[in-house]
Amino acid sequence: MTYHDKRLIGGQEGINNLMPAKYPWAWDMVQKSIANTWFHHETPMGREKYSYEFELSDTERQLFLDVFATLTTSDIAILRNLAACVLKQITAPEVELYLATQIAEERVHTITYQHIIEVLALGEDTIYSRYLTIPEIKAKFEFAGKYSDMIAHFHST
Repeated sequence: MTYHDKRLIGGQEGINNLMPAKYPWAWDMVQKSIANTWFHHETPMGREKYSYEFELSDTERQLFLDVFATLTTSDIAILRNLAACVLKQITAPEVELYLATQIAEERVHTITYQHIIEVLALGEDTIYSRYLTIPEIKAKFEFAGKYSDMIAHFHST
């Protein structure tokens, strides 16, 4: 099997050669993603904790909590969607590698959000239940979920 046998979707099974890359943009994105990765334990949070506790107004704090809650639960949904719906459709190894890298990035984001929850002493219920109780956030997840479910169903038939 050669470079010419690679296809982004619906390609031949068993193509395991990363190089030569038929989709060089994917290999480039893998390299950029790895170079851009940072971890929560590398970033001090003292200033952010002070700002959250003493500098934000009640309205600003509420806005932060709503946006933050949307991000925390969105990244889990993105990770799940990439793994369950998208990755299994891809057959070019370099693109599979990029998607696996993106899945790993969503993992880093999710762990970082949990770190922020703990540093700011927000409590998991304060954040993780918002997508179920705030109508606008719930509507976003229901809208996105319809399409994820539709894609998963379409590809499983």
